[in-house]
Amino acid sequence: MAEELRRYIAQRVSALPPRQREVLILLVYEGLSAEEVGELLDMRVANVYATLYQARQRLRIELAPFMTDSAGGGPAARTRPTAPSVEKCNAKRN
Repeated sequence: MAEELRRYIAQRVSALPPRQREVLILLVYEGLSAEEVGELLDMRVANVYATLYQARQRLRIELAPFMTDSAGGGPAARTRPTAPSVEKCNAKRN
């Protein structure tokens, strides 16, 4: 199940619009700061965060069936993959 989820996440990230995909990958997977991403992509930092928000919203909707447990409908923390997650971006913003 975890491997299937990893493949599905990779497919959904690949299907994002190009700008959203670039921002998400640079921030989450490459670990760049919003300032660095803005400089690389010639964007204001506020636009980097807005684009990240749009990408995360799209992924959240598409991944929702995988992110709930069968007991109470809450987050399935025990079944999430160990690869970098979209939620990691929240930590970078704070």
